[in-house]
Amino acid sequence: MGTTNRLTRRVADLERTAETTQQVRDVVGEMLMRKVLEQADRLQRTPVRPVEKQSPAERCIRAALADAEGIQDGAERARVFWRSFAERGRAFLREHGQ
Repeated sequence: MGTTNRLTRRVADLERTAETTQQVRDVVGEMLMRKVLEQADRLQRTPVRPVEKQSPAERCIRAALADAEGIQDGAERARVFWRSFAERGRAFLREHGQ
């Protein structure tokens, strides 16, 4: 079963059982954050594909990794990565009218 189907089913389960909308947002946010980190870890270990073959998510993650590269302090590196990823994600959504 694909990741999207699992995520959709998990969100539906949460909507039925969570006491608040914030609980749903928190869990979904954590799940998505985990997926981004898994993808970032994988991308760091694989050769860079041509840009036209990269998904928008891959481009955002690779760019965020590049922005955080070389920062020694772990907390600062994480902050730069997530800020860059969020900015690029928002820009993509604006560009595509979402």
